Order: sequence, then structure tokens, then C-alpha cells
Amino acid sequence: MLETAPEVIFTTAYDAYALRAFDASAVDYLVKPIRPERLAMSLERASRALSGRSSEDARRRIFVKDRDRCWFISLGDVTVFESVGNYTRLYFGTENALLLRSLNYLEQRLPAQHFFRASRKHIVNIDHIESIDSWVSGSLRVKTRGGQSVKMSRRQAQRFRSVMSL
Repeated sequence: MLETAPEVIFTTAYDAYALRAFDASAVDYLVKPIRPERLAMSLERASRALSGRSSEDARRRIFVKDRDRCWFISLGDVTVFESVGNYTRLYFGTENALLLRSLNYLEQRLPAQHFFRASRKHIVNIDHIESIDSWVSGSLRVKTRGGQSVKMSRRQAQRFRSVMSL
């Protein structure tokens, strides 16, 4: 009943259930006793599956309806999510639309590899950042290719620097 199934590696002492595990989309199936090199191979396979999922999430298309207009857009085309009370305005291309969801709700569902919470009011698509400027008191100002200017809070600017730096 989950929207997205988790990546699962089954571990058991019985090999009889392997086919059923793979029918349930298991990443791998390990039979005890588990050898370290076999575990390492399984974890690598799970890592590849997870990284593939994040790029698929960014290409996923979403249906957006605002008043009498409708769009079917790629999630990766959204440049900024902006909180408007209990709703969220999303910007894509030259358009924008109001979603009946909170920014906190969307933050939990967006792939972290592509979207960054810049402040209480904004989530920015990292792939659409055109420039970043130092701003007041250690904060940052982000400009997107879509033309939006977003002020990143001081705390989030510190987090951004640490996450995005080598």
C-alpha cells in the first residue's frame, strides 16, 4: 500500500523463498551465513537502485491544477516552491501555480538530491540555480534560471555550504 516501495535486501537461512522475494521487487536475497563480500555486493546494488530512483524522481511528471488551468509538468522543471500560508506556489518556466499542500508536506516528498530548503518560505531546485551571492549576516541570495530571487536564511546557508562543499 506504499506509494513507493523501499529498497529491501532479504536475509534468511532459507533459500526457498528467493523467488517470492524477487517477485516483491527485492534488491537482493542473502542466505545465512552471510559472507562479507556478498553483503558488500548487495549494499552496492541497493545503492545503485537508490541513486537511480532519485534521478527518476526528478524526471517524474506531476499534474498541477490552479483554478481553471492545468499542467502536466516534470518535477525537475520546477525552479522554486514558495510557501503561501497553508499552500505552496510552484514556479516552472514562465508559469506558476498554487498547490493545496504545505511546504513542509512537499519537503518530505521531494528528492533531496535536487531540492534544498532555503528558508521557512522557500525550497529551491538546485539544478536551476544560476548564481549565489553573499547577503546580509552570512545569509545567501540565490537567483534561479527562471528569474526568481530567493533569500537563504543564515542557518540554511551554513547547511548549504557544508552539504554542497567537498
